[in-house]
Amino acid sequence: MNPATLERLVFQLMVSGMMSFMVSGISTLRIAGFGEFGFSLWISAWLPAWAVAYPTIIIASPIVSKITKKLFRT
Repeated sequence: MNPATLERLVFQLMVSGMMSFMVSGISTLRIAGFGEFGFSLWISAWLPAWAVAYPTIIIASPIVSKITKKLFRT
């Protein structure tokens, strides 16, 4: 695997991890409320979300990149 491909995959892994962590935390807090919210509950929501988010970003990134380039083509 060339370095550019590896760099892109690691970037996507990190972005999908951070985004799914934040979104699952907010969603878990909204569902459970402050009284029932706990780190273990958050993590149990985050890991499956990340398992979906990472392949999604790998598939969606090239598509979104092409659309963005078309929108901003001068």
